[in-house]
Amino acid sequence: MELLHKSFPPYLPKKGEEYMSPKQRAHFKKVLEALKVELSRDIDR
Repeated sequence: MELLHKSFPPYLPKKGEEYMSPKQRAHFKKVLEALKVELSRDIDR
């Protein structure tokens, strides 16, 4: 079973970018929100 039907490209930080910078957190949040929607759909089946 594939958990997430949508695949996301990995976040590629720029040289010298701080770990979990605002851009990286935004990307991570987008991935987590998509996973949440996917799991909600599975529960509703």
